[in-house]
Amino acid sequence: MKRFLKSNNYNYYYKYSLKKETTIKCIEKCKYFVIVNNYQELYKLLDYLNNKKIKYLIIGNGSKLVFTKNYKGVVISLKKLNKLTIGKNVIVEAGCLIPNLINKLKKYNLGGIEELIGIPCSIGGGLVNNISAHKVCLSDYLIKVLVYQNGEIKELNRDEISFNYHSSSLNNLVVLKAFFNFKKEELIIIDNNIKKYRNYRLEHQEIKYPSIGSIFKNKDQPAYQIIKECQLENFKYKNIALSQKHLNFFKIKGKVKGKNIYKFVKKIEQKIYKIKKIQVESEINFIKWKLDIKNRYI
Repeated sequence: MKRFLKSNNYNYYYKYSLKKETTIKCIEKCKYFVIVNNYQELYKLLDYLNNKKIKYLIIGNGSKLVFTKNYKGVVISLKKLNKLTIGKNVIVEAGCLIPNLINKLKKYNLGGIEELIGIPCSIGGGLVNNISAHKVCLSDYLIKVLVYQNGEIKELNRDEISFNYHSSSLNNLVVLKAFFNFKKEELIIIDNNIKKYRNYRLEHQEIKYPSIGSIFKNKDQPAYQIIKECQLENFKYKNIALSQKHLNFFKIKGKVKGKNIYKFVKKIEQKIYKIKKIQVESEINFIKWKLDIKNRYI
């Protein structure tokens, strides 16, 4: 593996700490961490890994990602594939962050997704996980995506993709680019929306602490209400607690291990089920080396 990366001039790291690559800042490491600079590098790397049957994980900004132990495969970062082009349609590379997209759209009087301004997620991860906030989904304005699958580049139209609550049929594909058709809007309306939803997040979330966003999916009943009804507001494990600003968010002080986050979430799930017989579902992508995970895009 190292010979391949070195001989092809890849930007890579060996036994790399993933703390800076996930928003929750867990201290786990991966065996190889590769930052691809262009699509040609990505295709060549994926072909090599698939041919050699080496496990790998593709990440955007790591905003819903927790490693429960050191990852012995290859983690591929698309953060440098972040260009966006605004013309008849808006073409966005997978590594572009959603807040950056929103701010760029504003310059062209394009809007519709200001509700997502505080979500530190990449476009690729946002589509794979079908992120949403305040009843607005990133996929609402999607036309089509370009994906990598089994050595081929494919184009999928919006109606060929299944989007569900915080999930999609893109799960085992590598999203490369997305094409959108956002709506024309007055600049003052866009500005006001950005301020409104940014302030909402400042008021309801622990901005100064590492975050992963919502812990549990909000289905028939908001997760924070279920937690409150179960009187779990003050539940703690190690240095992990629930935010008193919003009970469906973490408040973590100091260094944190992914396995402890996993245990914390499982303990909450078990307590809720014991008290209310409700099976809450975590939004977090827990990565365990024992699982046969490939192509997961976070």
